[in-house]
Amino acid sequence: MLNRSHYTDAGHYLNNVFVRYQIRFIALNNGIDTATSHMNTTTSVNVRGTLNVNREKGKFIGSFAAYGYLKAPADHHSCRVHSAQFRDNSLCVNLLR
Repeated sequence: MLNRSHYTDAGHYLNNVFVRYQIRFIALNNGIDTATSHMNTTTSVNVRGTLNVNREKGKFIGSFAAYGYLKAPADHHSCRVHSAQFRDNSLCVNLLR
């Protein structure tokens, strides 16, 4: 059974010791995560920066290729035409004309 001094000790560690030593503490049962919003913001900025650089280089950054294309096996940042689906698309376009 936890008493008041245990909660005081836990608060001391969460607010002082872990912060001083840059320790991230996660308690799944209590929903405690000592990650600061600064860490989350830094991660978000870094991810967006990486995606922007890849876009500027013309690299494909999506999870899935559009219909009629496949992600290239050797380089997942580029796409190539999927020949069978491209043929089907060509037939549909020609029928609509």
